[in-house]
Amino acid sequence: MPCFALHTNVSASQIPEDFCESMTNLLCEMTGKPTQYIAVHVIPDQLMTFGGSSDPCALATLGNIGELKDPKIAHKKIFQMVKSRLAVPSDRMYLSFQNNAPQNIGYNGRPFA
Repeated sequence: MPCFALHTNVSASQIPEDFCESMTNLLCEMTGKPTQYIAVHVIPDQLMTFGGSSDPCALATLGNIGELKDPKIAHKKIFQMVKSRLAVPSDRMYLSFQNNAPQNIGYNGRPFA
């Protein structure tokens, strides 16, 4: 159930066509969850600032059932991908992880637990 949401002021035209697929593959590798359960949602063209500047920036959230094996490595890999693919500097992005209880997440008409 990994669900990754990225809000950014980067324009949609600058988001590589394969960004969502690449992020899906990275999340699959990091979480060990099958790709059919991974959702990636990129929300471009946002009116947003970071540190008072409208230079490229992002706010990201990764929700998951269960904790990540190594959050430090997960942070590093996600920041690297956003920086290399979207040109958002790592010091202009916040990333938060949410460990969700399976009974609070629904799929296909029912909760996971």
